[in-house]
Amino acid sequence: MADFAAHLNQRQSLSRPSFFELVAQDGVETTMRRAFEYFLKQIANYQPENYGWLLHYCDEVYALFSCLLQYHCIYQYEASLAENFYGMKRVSATRHKGKSGILSQRMISDVQRRLSMFFLVSIIA
Repeated sequence: MADFAAHLNQRQSLSRPSFFELVAQDGVETTMRRAFEYFLKQIANYQPENYGWLLHYCDEVYALFSCLLQYHCIYQYEASLAENFYGMKRVSATRHKGKSGILSQRMISDVQRRLSMFFLVSIIA
């Protein structure tokens, strides 16, 4: 029965994310941070003399890790890690010329990428 009407929702899901996808996207960052902290604790417990400092600087190490990960995702997929995981993509609200000189509304500019990076890393981390 659900397969019969599945096409009715398809157009809506391609244009905008649902409320549940947005809520789930917020949960990815907190889950990733907890998993990273657990990973650091396991490494520090394995060899405390070599890796014990990781627990002391856990926030800074996570900020660096998050910065590298978000940088890759923003520049490769034009979305944060959580947005890319749920199939979302950032789009520009204004038109600008792309690298080929053609007006494009879909791509985000370099300034928007840098601002996205700043807010993702500074607020989340």
